[in-house]
Amino acid sequence: MTIRFGFAILLPLLALVFQWFMWPWISPFVWFLFFPAVFFSARLGGLSAGLISTVLSILLVWYFFIPPQLSWVVTNQPNIYSAGLFLVMGYLFSDMQEGLKKAKLRAESALSDAREANEQLTILYQRTRELEELKSQFFANISHELRTPLTLIMSPLAHRQQRPELSAAEHRENEMMLRASRQLYRHINDLLDAAKLESGRMPMEYARVDLAGLGRAIASQFDSLAYEKEIDFRIHVPNLPLVEIDAEKTQRILINLLSNAFKFTPKGGHILFDMQQQDERIILNIQDSGPGVPPEARELIFERFRQIDGGSQRRFDGTGLGLAIVKEFTELHRGHVSVQASPKGGAWFKVELPCLAPQECEVKNSTATLDALSETQQRIDELRLPASPHEDASKQSNPPPNEAPVILIVEDNIDMNNFIADTLRPHYNIVSAFNGYEGIKQALAVHPNLILCDLMMPEMSGERMVEELRHHAALADVPIVILSAKSDEALRIKLFQLGVQDYLSKPFAIDELLARIDTLIQKQQATRQTLHLSEQRFYDIVSASIDWIWESDAEGRLLYTSASVQRLLGYSSESLIGKTFFDLMPPAESTRMQALFQSLRVSLHPFRDVDYINYHLDGSQRYMQTSGQPILNTDGLLIGFRGIVRDMTEKKQAEESIRVSESRLQLALVVTDVGLWDWDVERDRAYLSPHYYEIVGYSPDQVTANFDFFKSTVYPDDLPRVLQEMEAHFQGKTSASEFDYRLVTRDGDIKWMRGRGRVVERDESGHPSRMIGTISDINHQKNIELELRHQAEELAAQNNELERFNRATIGRELDMIALKQQVNELSIQLGLTPPFQPIVSLPDELLIEDGLLSGTNEHMDDQYCRKTSP
Repeated sequence: MTIRFGFAILLPLLALVFQWFMWPWISPFVWFLFFPAVFFSARLGGLSAGLISTVLSILLVWYFFIPPQLSWVVTNQPNIYSAGLFLVMGYLFSDMQEGLKKAKLRAESALSDAREANEQLTILYQRTRELEELKSQFFANISHELRTPLTLIMSPLAHRQQRPELSAAEHRENEMMLRASRQLYRHINDLLDAAKLESGRMPMEYARVDLAGLGRAIASQFDSLAYEKEIDFRIHVPNLPLVEIDAEKTQRILINLLSNAFKFTPKGGHILFDMQQQDERIILNIQDSGPGVPPEARELIFERFRQIDGGSQRRFDGTGLGLAIVKEFTELHRGHVSVQASPKGGAWFKVELPCLAPQECEVKNSTATLDALSETQQRIDELRLPASPHEDASKQSNPPPNEAPVILIVEDNIDMNNFIADTLRPHYNIVSAFNGYEGIKQALAVHPNLILCDLMMPEMSGERMVEELRHHAALADVPIVILSAKSDEALRIKLFQLGVQDYLSKPFAIDELLARIDTLIQKQQATRQTLHLSEQRFYDIVSASIDWIWESDAEGRLLYTSASVQRLLGYSSESLIGKTFFDLMPPAESTRMQALFQSLRVSLHPFRDVDYINYHLDGSQRYMQTSGQPILNTDGLLIGFRGIVRDMTEKKQAEESIRVSESRLQLALVVTDVGLWDWDVERDRAYLSPHYYEIVGYSPDQVTANFDFFKSTVYPDDLPRVLQEMEAHFQGKTSASEFDYRLVTRDGDIKWMRGRGRVVERDESGHPSRMIGTISDINHQKNIELELRHQAEELAAQNNELERFNRATIGRELDMIALKQQVNELSIQLGLTPPFQPIVSLPDELLIEDGLLSGTNEHMDDQYCRKTSP
């Protein structure tokens, strides 16, 4: 890889050398050899080598071939564009080669995986061939191994059937075992034949046979069965020459087709067996009036193990090998078999067999014997219906007591149904059904204590029957035990989810079946006893209740009412059954309640505290309140309603009285401009009167009325004082709580309020549980008080100023008096005696205040305040 990468880088240099020598002839095509150089560089070295080669090529061309040559200078602008274009093309070459390289690697990887997968398929095919051979060998071995023990069972049973001392019950039991053993023996033979056919070890033994006589002999064996099933069986077989066939295989073809026709043809039907020769071929025709074969299944039914109704609801037993063996045996004869619609509405099987054997085959001269008649009789015995369980029950000598639990057995196999019934009948009353539809019908009719049900049944499977049974409330608690030969863990889980109590696989032990049935019935009886006691307790409670308990259908028609309805409305319980709520209401209430019920039928929601008016039997109106919920079935569909009704008349009257009182109180409070509050302390919920909301500026739907809301309206500076006042009242230190505070409204305004409150209820520990009070707007009063206080403060200031002025005036007067005194004294000294009077006359209180009339200055009265004569 390194060598390829290095060579890829060298390609631009080789292109340089070649182009340099060829330049005189290729000039001016500067990129002439560099395009292929980049292309092959990318092819050899991938994306990275291609990009490096592209860049290197651009540098070489730029220097050596773009003029001026041997220079990095570019004088012509288009040369730069050509270099860019070359770079883009180099990237595209490189990316394309890288993609091709990856695609090649992916293709090589896919091819390698395909080779490996092919080898694995070859190995798997070889293993499959080996498994097929082992399977065929296993079927052959197991068939041979089972034949011996089955022979040892069947032969002694057949011998015992000949004993005259056997009772009727023993004879029926032996007959049932023989029939089951022969059926098992036939299935083993079919499996053995299928294994031989698959392995190619089924030889043909040709002989000259009177096929017409053989056909009449075999068909005649079915006459008794046709008589029992009331089937019109006709045989048209003329005399025919001897044919070269394998007699045993032809007998199996006839037996399988005739038994198949009798199995599917109902009672009173028609079957035609016809044989004729056309040229060198014998044509066998068997027509019936059964259900027929759908066109899309006419080729499939000849495949091994293929059945038209192969599900759990198939109507007939079988392994799905009968028709496959018919086809294989016919083709071994080099013949052909087909099926089409019969003129009688059923199936028409047509078998064509050549009259002569192939030339290379040996043909025996002896004609075939009728050894297959015993096998024909066995097949007829399997198809013959045994006695029904009802007939067996009539012959029982020791029937169970009438009070014994009832068990319903739903099993399509009559022998199995009879066997289980005979086993359980000494202990239980038995009812039998043979398909799912009949089982449901019997279950609804007899209400059994337990149901034993097969899983695979005609018309309706056991699984489907369980689903249907669980939809009926009356059968919801009935235990169901599934009996099935099908082992499927997922199916078991699904059946348990559907409500099955137990699952037993066939074959099962009788003792185990009895033990499980006994346990389930005991549990059911204990549950029903507990339920009965619970129901009795419920009815006792309902009877003692003062409320009216009711149940109705989806239309509101009463199905049950408690006896208390007579006390509430005067009607007896029986008289209301079948009536609706709406029949007892005034027309307007009836219309409203019918609309409510109609909405409940749609929403399927419970309803709570619906108030309405009823008529009492005496014609008076009663106020009622009902609560309830819809009743749904298992499919979620409404089937009725259930609820309780209370008489609210006295409460309504009390509420009306309270409403009137509250209206009057509200009117008084509005007139007096007072807001009312009622605080439930324990639940922290408060009732606030409309005027309270008006004061704080909120509406009831904007806030939650509680203590937090109250605190949020108190001015923050006033809140501690308000809480302290309330706490003192809570502790009983004050008989009532009264406080002035500032309230902050929703708009941010601040108003003065006066709150009053009193605890009216306390709990057992003495804590307040309810408090009532009022708030009143004192903002105007507070504003007046503040204005008066402001005016008083201004008046006091003016008085202080006047007093200061008076003091200043008095001081000046005293100074004048002193000056006058000095003048007088000076006049005296000069010998002058002018008369003297004070300039002003001062009030006594001022003179006293200034000390002029004090004890120390009393001489002033004589010296300065008297009038002197000249």
